Amino acid sequence: MIVRTNLDSYIQTAIHGSEIYYQYLREHQRGLIENKVERIQQSGKYVVLTLRSALKFPDTAQIRIQNQIHTIEQIKPIEYNEKTNELTVRPLEPFRRELICAAAHDVTVISDLRFLVKRIENWYRSYGSKIHLPVKTDKAVPMPSFSTRKKPSLEQEKAIHGALSYPFSYIWGAPGTGKTQFVLAHCILAYAQAGKPVWITAPTNNAVEQMLYGVLPVLEGAGVQREKVLRMGVPSQRFRSQYPEICEDAVTAREYARIDDEILQLKSQMADNQEQQERLACYRELIEFESAQIRWEAEMPSLLQQITAVQEKYQALQNDCLELRGRRFLAEADREQLQKHETQSRAEAIRLTKQAEYYGNSWRKWFCKGKREKALQLLQQEMRQLDQLREAIHRINMDLVGYTQKEVEIRQQQTDCGQQFTEKWKEIQRWTSYWNPLMKAASQLHINKFTAGVADLRGQTQLARKLLEERRPKYLGCETLSEETLRATRSSLEQRYADAQARKSQIEAAESTIPIQDRLVLAATVDTCLHRLPPDKANRPAHIFLDEAGYCAMIKGTALLAYDCPVTFLGDHMQLPPVCEMPDSKIELPESSDVCLWAQSALYAEDAFSQHPEQIVQTYIQHWPARFDQMIRLDLTHTYRFGEELASVLAQFVYPRDFHGDSQHSTDIYCLYAPKVKQTGKKRTSQTECAAIAAYVCTHPEEQIGIITPYKNQREAIRKALPSMAGREENILTVHGSQGREWDTVLLSVVDTQDKWFTDSNRLESNGKKLINTAVSRAKRKLILVCDAAYWEKQSSQLIGHLLSIAAHCAI
Repeated sequence: MIVRTNLDSYIQTAIHGSEIYYQYLREHQRGLIENKVERIQQSGKYVVLTLRSALKFPDTAQIRIQNQIHTIEQIKPIEYNEKTNELTVRPLEPFRRELICAAAHDVTVISDLRFLVKRIENWYRSYGSKIHLPVKTDKAVPMPSFSTRKKPSLEQEKAIHGALSYPFSYIWGAPGTGKTQFVLAHCILAYAQAGKPVWITAPTNNAVEQMLYGVLPVLEGAGVQREKVLRMGVPSQRFRSQYPEICEDAVTAREYARIDDEILQLKSQMADNQEQQERLACYRELIEFESAQIRWEAEMPSLLQQITAVQEKYQALQNDCLELRGRRFLAEADREQLQKHETQSRAEAIRLTKQAEYYGNSWRKWFCKGKREKALQLLQQEMRQLDQLREAIHRINMDLVGYTQKEVEIRQQQTDCGQQFTEKWKEIQRWTSYWNPLMKAASQLHINKFTAGVADLRGQTQLARKLLEERRPKYLGCETLSEETLRATRSSLEQRYADAQARKSQIEAAESTIPIQDRLVLAATVDTCLHRLPPDKANRPAHIFLDEAGYCAMIKGTALLAYDCPVTFLGDHMQLPPVCEMPDSKIELPESSDVCLWAQSALYAEDAFSQHPEQIVQTYIQHWPARFDQMIRLDLTHTYRFGEELASVLAQFVYPRDFHGDSQHSTDIYCLYAPKVKQTGKKRTSQTECAAIAAYVCTHPEEQIGIITPYKNQREAIRKALPSMAGREENILTVHGSQGREWDTVLLSVVDTQDKWFTDSNRLESNGKKLINTAVSRAKRKLILVCDAAYWEKQSSQLIGHLLSIAAHCAI
């Protein structure tokens, strides 16, 4: 018997949860991001596509022209300009002409992120067994040297020392506490000064670059050359222009990522092709079933009428036989009585004959003449009676012979009926052979138990029709599938897959020339690290640092524990958790509960070793806090961004009581009054807030403004209300979408009043407290709450209500 440990069960849960999540994304068309094209320009071999909105994932781009999707291999993305939303591609020749000739409104750039889920599933299948709790640290790494201009605070120094001393640690810090630009940067510096390689990673590209913006100046200030740092993956244009020497060879990196994504997409397409072939086979079986059902339903009335007529004739003949049998029984009884009388009559006649002879001999005939005449008279009467009896017996015998002959004839007719019945029965079996339950009902038709058999046959026929109608919708669209086309597509996909694998091998050989081993700092997203750097001795770092750990999924964060080195998480667990496309109501169901590993934060990674999967699910569903039993938590409680007043509110509602701000720094809080009116648009929108935001943006063109809201509908309403910001939609986001972004001025469109959901800081299931806290931290200088202030000022138990209590009125 195999006994599974908690970790073994966790690995299986991670694999199964990824399978379920991938299937959910496919079935619900999630994980697909579409970007409309506004303009198509040709530039030599290149084609430049101007997009209507920002392209978040250029590495996974595909192009759809009307209903035809062209893969990344066909379009070959070259670069993406974040400022102008221009995607440059170098498409293959047949597709290039098609793209150039297409109307812009028929072209859409799409990104399919589902392959990232499949990639994590494959990682756990290959390397999940390597995961273990970090247990050792590198004693050869001393505390870093600090600049004389800026010394760490005691808690910052304690956090740095803890990260270098403990094998598994978590540095918590709210915005402005220095966890990235000071604590993380000096931890990296300590390893760089000791000549030890480290990884710095984060859930998103933006977060990776924000880390580097904080770390690189510290390394450069200490004399560490830029070339010792490698930014893996595709950097933003801004970062590449500022730090070109630390970025990977763009061509090699893009080609490798493109081929790898192509392989994953080909695998997915081959799986889809296989699924389509199986669906087509099932559909054809359904069509055959339907055709057989239609033929049977058409033939059934006639066949049942014919076999019923035969059965009724057989039954009538059976009744005739019974009648004849009755007549024969009666005739035989009559004959038996007559034969008794005949015997008696014959005996009497013999007696009378002897008596007549006696009185007719010698002298008696003269003296007994009277007696002799009387004997003769009686004999004559007896003889007549005997003749009558014998004639009656003869008639009965003749009748019996007739009965026998008639019964033989009827039996022969019955045999003929039985043969006719068998022929019809076999014919019905042939017609019903397309479905076993129906054929079984047909096989049980019996000439002597006919009525019940026919009723069962009719019932099974109706059931077959019902099943057919229930199954038909499952195969909508299959009528357009072609087995020949699917086979040809499969063959083409397999050939392209083999070609892609060959090209990947060539790229991998070329990529080995990139001096990863010479780099002291590797920076990339968690997905890139896990995919590009498998957990083996060749890629083992001295330490891994994961920033924005609260926003990283547990399934990814736990995977970082497979590299046999100390691991430090950094972040703020009081901000938003990872984004999972599957809703909690679905995750709570037993059949999909394993997907919680995609929704739960990486800060719960230690639960993989100490908790059963069922406990991990309950921890997520019940919103229980992280344990921090094995992971040492180090707190940074002093923020240099928030003033004392704002920090006091956050300490009351969000952070520990010892959280405090800085009297010399502050984030100003204002309120734009937007009274709630009767809603006329979509749910979770506020037109008055849209109008107030539009007025503010128009009157403050010099400010760097970000506009965020808890709700997608309101985000779209704001974008429509601000045509002047067309092309800059990346500055109008949901709070979830704003993770990792910062602006000088942030306008938070609250939307809600009494029907609050994401804005309710007392509601655990909506993460309202974390959402509002995240929104506050997006603002570097000014936070403007756009809401129905008259309502929210009365909400003393709500975080927004307390923020309004320290907010000043904002004049537009």
